[in-house]
Amino acid sequence: ILDVDGGEVTVTERDAGLEIELDAPTLPRRAGDQFYEGVLVLQDGTELSAGSFNEGDSVTLTAGVDLDRVEAFNVVTRSIGSDSADVVLKLAVPRA
Repeated sequence: ILDVDGGEVTVTERDAGLEIELDAPTLPRRAGDQFYEGVLVLQDGTELSAGSFNEGDSVTLTAGVDLDRVEAFNVVTRSIGSDSADVVLKLAVPRA
């Protein structure tokens, strides 16, 4: 995907896990069998889906994991019925 500028991500820790608010309005709308997925990359390399969406404006995702286990947050493109994914946005989680 060309001409995608970074967006804004806000993460809130809740009792049930993480609430991730994504605002990336330059992501073009995906339709049909194509969609975006928010993926958390954990410190052990495991990938955990935080949800899927078809455009990046004002998206709320959730994941049942503690923030201290998360290494990165990626937005990937996917198609229904396919395991392949391309990373279009990537955010490394800063450590205190």
